[in-house]
Amino acid sequence: MPTNKVPHKKDQFYYYTFNFFAKGKEITYKERVILSQPTTWTFDEEGIDYADNTTPGYEVSEDKTTITVTKKVPNDGFVFDGWSINKDDPKGPFKIEILFRDKVIQTFNYIVE
Repeated sequence: MPTNKVPHKKDQFYYYTFNFFAKGKEITYKERVILSQPTTWTFDEEGIDYADNTTPGYEVSEDKTTITVTKKVPNDGFVFDGWSINKDDPKGPFKIEILFRDKVIQTFNYIVE
């Protein structure tokens, strides 16, 4: 069910989609997640801490409110992706920006309740 309001429920996965047109067999785009307050940017199941900025393709802002992830996908004109809530994530507004060639081409606005 499409919505921009989501419950603050740990490990619940939420999806988004967008269409694009580009040349080549694969495309590279960036997903930038911007929260209203800092978070830890860690994933317990995998033991990964993205906030240390040592994982290639992941960059966390100094204030810990934003993560930018570089993704490479087949060029089939459609992206199906998503995110899940971490126990440390804040409630309130946040957004996901999709960037292609460093230009925002799509923005998804959410409210975590």
